[in-house]
Amino acid sequence: MLIRILTADDAALYREIRLRGLRENPTAFGASFEQEVEWSLDEFAERIASESRIGQPTFGAFENGKLVGVSSLGRPTADKLRHIGIVWGMYVIPELQGRGIGRSLLNEVISHARSVDGIQQIKLVVNTTNEAGKRLYRAAGFVPFGVEPRALFVDGTFYDEEHYILRIDQPEEGGVV
Repeated sequence: MLIRILTADDAALYREIRLRGLRENPTAFGASFEQEVEWSLDEFAERIASESRIGQPTFGAFENGKLVGVSSLGRPTADKLRHIGIVWGMYVIPELQGRGIGRSLLNEVISHARSVDGIQQIKLVVNTTNEAGKRLYRAAGFVPFGVEPRALFVDGTFYDEEHYILRIDQPEEGGVV
């Protein structure tokens, strides 16, 4: 397996896996399939390129040349929030889940965040029903700090999201699983 930062040249692969994740797991993402399916390939390419330019890369996991998982690192632009990295868009295709791809992607995002000047902690949210995701994040050293009730509204149903944080300014606290 190869994990690397995606570029605009990966837009078609990224679009395919992103839309698959949004379609198959609508309660795992704040974005919706219905919105992003309208985006052109150029819009996906620009998203990847612009986010990477400002230090907010999307990582891809490749197996035999196929993109099988993704995860992104975001960062707020406000000065008072620049110490925070945000993991978002984590997805591994279902037929390869449970093989350590998500763990490898998460470790790559954490490692990258550690290399970014000023990032001292990473946060993420996960649907409270996603037990595998919660296990993964806890194993990486993330600590839950609250639940947002009714965070998502999907197909007439509300879903809660659990918030997690990982301090990376103190390496002994974890961060690699």
